[in-house]
Order: sequence, then C-alpha cells, then structure tokens
Amino acid sequence: MLSDAQCPLMTCSGEADEGEGEDGAVHPNRTTILIVESQDPLRRAVADHLRTCGLDTREALSADDAIRLLEDATGSIDAVFTEIDLPGFIDGMALAEWIDGHCRGLPGIFASDDVGRIAAAQCFHSGKPILVKPYSVEAAASQMCASVNRPGSRPLSQ
Repeated sequence: MLSDAQCPLMTCSGEADEGEGEDGAVHPNRTTILIVESQDPLRRAVADHLRTCGLDTREALSADDAIRLLEDATGSIDAVFTEIDLPGFIDGMALAEWIDGHCRGLPGIFASDDVGRIAAAQCFHSGKPILVKPYSVEAAASQMCASVNRPGSRPLSQ
C-alpha cells in the first residue's frame, strides 16, 4: 500500500513527466487505472490528468471493452474507474460484479449523474466510492488514489 506521499496523485504538479509518451502502453512499474466512460471528452480529460500525474491509463467505452482489457492485462491494472450508466448489455454495476468475481481485490470507483443508480450502487456495492457527475478531474484523481490505498485492496505495482 502506498502512503499519501508516495501516491503520484498526491504530488501531481500538473506537468507531464519528461519523455512520457501517449502511446497507450502500460509501463510495468507504474500504477495503471482503467477508465470506463462512454463520454469521450470526459474519459479523455480524466485519462490525460492521470497521465500528467504519472499514472498509466487504459480506456474503455463499455463494460464489454473493459472486460476484454482486464482479461488481457493479467493483473497489470491496479484500479477501475467506471461510469454506472454504460451503453451495451453490461452496465457499470454489472461490471463491478464481474470484477469482484474475476479480479478479487481490484479497487473500483463509480461515477453517475443518476440519483437512482447512485442509490442502487450504494446498496449493492457499499464499499465502492461514488463520484457524482459533474465532477472535476482532480476529484476523480484524488478518489482513485484513496481507493488504491484502502485496506484490502491489491498491492500496487509501484
């Protein structure tokens, strides 16, 4: 578990690391966050901010895409940030169920602007944090750092 001082998000300067590429490659010694968000501008803004803070990101438009990435990543993803209201057959809550069954201990964070869906997520996934849309990328980054550092989460790859 990382301390707040060790978490790249807690010391984010807002400036990209020298030589950091936008190639989408996952670097084995850095924390990787999977962002599952159907709204392109929001997903890109969160991903860009996290990369600026020294984290790797993977992006998915749907739960189906996220599951494929998680299956292919073989443990290299450290946390999942997912919208609840995803397009397709599987929504964010069903994705969380899949993750709980297949990626034990992988921290997850929800986001939604639907009060009813937020209430349902709080009932069925009481341990997972929920961000209410609209949220700032800084709030999302802060919540992700707190989630990967909470007791019971998988150790980070840093």
